[in-house]
Amino acid sequence: ISMTLLAIAWLYLARSLSSQSHAVDALPQVGPLTTEERRVLAVFALTALAWMTRTQPFGGWTGVLGVTGVGDDTVALAAVVVLFVVPSGRSRGDRLLDWESASTIPWGLLLLFGGGIAIARAFMASGLSRMIGDSLATVTEWPLVALIGTLCLVVTFMTELTSNTATTTLLMPIL
Repeated sequence: ISMTLLAIAWLYLARSLSSQSHAVDALPQVGPLTTEERRVLAVFALTALAWMTRTQPFGGWTGVLGVTGVGDDTVALAAVVVLFVVPSGRSRGDRLLDWESASTIPWGLLLLFGGGIAIARAFMASGLSRMIGDSLATVTEWPLVALIGTLCLVVTFMTELTSNTATTTLLMPIL
């Protein structure tokens, strides 16, 4: 379905937009990468590499360095610290990230996402997910259409009470 809709959207956009469109003129010209942009790109690339090689291959860099307990969150926090420390190259004393810029980041979204994961882990630790799984065991004998309809309703109402992240983290292992 996704591939079909993507092809339809491409056909529509390719045939509907002309080269004389005013929207194309409104796009700013992109110049070469600045020193700051190259440094941020390097920090991001190193962060992504650290995430990908943390445990693999051959035990990853955590195994080679003998550091246990390092997770993806530690790598992300280290990248943020690096952004606060590395000079921007613009003027003396400027850093890639300053507190004024960091304070404008929408932290509420990150807290919502992290809170959803925390709620889901609490559901698992408290045994609530096992209780829900046990109560859903009899539902597997229902006709397929009734089963899917009931699950859709339950998930819809659960997302009204908890975050989507918590609902997904809780229900995916059960389902």
